[in-house]
Amino acid sequence: MRLLRQRGAQGLSSLEALRFAIMRLPNRTSELRKIGFVIEGRSEAGGVMRYFLRSEPKNPRPLLSYAERSRELEATALPLFLGVRP
Repeated sequence: MRLLRQRGAQGLSSLEALRFAIMRLPNRTSELRKIGFVIEGRSEAGGVMRYFLRSEPKNPRPLLSYAERSRELEATALPLFLGVRP
C-alpha cells in the first residue's frame, strides 16, 4: 500500500514489487480492492502488470479471514447434487 501511494502516477509494476520482496502482487491488490481501494491494473510488455492507486476508502471494509469466507460460502452455496437420486 505504501509503495502504491509513493509511486503515484508512475504506478508500481509487478517486477518492481519483486525488488521489494512483495510476492503475489495481484493477490495483494485484490485484497485491497475488497477493502475498498480503487486500484487500476494495466498490462505491459512481457506479461508485466502495472498497478495504480486511484482512490482510498473513507471507511474501509473489513477483510474476512479464510475461515469466515468459507463459512459464508457454505451458508449460501447449494449442495452440488441436491435432490439427485441414483
